[in-house]
Amino acid sequence: MSQVSRKKRLSTLLLIVLVNSVDAKDFTPKFFDNSSLKYPTGESLTRRYMLWNRCSQRFVRIKSPRKIDARGRNKSRFAEVAITSVGPDVVTIQGVKSTLYLCFNKKGRLRGKASPRKHRCHFSQNLTADGYVNFHLKSATDPKLFIGFRNNGKSLPGYKKITNTRMERCFDLSLRELNPKKVEGPFDFNTLPLSYDPEEQETFSTKRRMRKIRHYRKRRRHRNRRKRRRQQRTIDR
Repeated sequence: MSQVSRKKRLSTLLLIVLVNSVDAKDFTPKFFDNSSLKYPTGESLTRRYMLWNRCSQRFVRIKSPRKIDARGRNKSRFAEVAITSVGPDVVTIQGVKSTLYLCFNKKGRLRGKASPRKHRCHFSQNLTADGYVNFHLKSATDPKLFIGFRNNGKSLPGYKKITNTRMERCFDLSLRELNPKKVEGPFDFNTLPLSYDPEEQETFSTKRRMRKIRHYRKRRRHRNRRKRRRQQRTIDR
């Protein structure tokens, strides 16, 4: 037996020992994936998203208990929602600004509730073939209620979804994650600039504030000057 074959056998045996010594539980994911909301570890996990509707081409807004639509623009204050996992393949959708939970009433209409009810506010997620997401009610009584909106942004009854129809795409949503957590490596002090000043940010904010003050004073002087001119004109008349 040659020396090269011995080294190969020893390296193979060492690899087998290392693989058997590692516990597979260490590799279980402990965070949400961007494309799916699961419940991997039994913990309640929350992430902030904006839900984009395929029909209205706008974002979903939860404004009040009866005002739920898909007419929000990119920076709409009611378009931000918090999706929280509450069980295996079960999530809740809450408006960050209004603090209302997205729910279905007994008639299959979308409503906002102050507290999430188990059979009316718990949803499950399905991924479509086009890459969109469908949220349907996780309930034994009404399992076919889906979140959908019309072309004008008004909410659709949950039971309106029919497969292989034009209306089906109005129940397709896309998730846009807000402030995703980035995995950064160790900090390299060699990349720090030599002219770094720890008070640079504070100095910059002070200069910016002074520029604003000077701008407001200038506007006030011009306003007072125009006011005096108008008064002088009325006196001359």
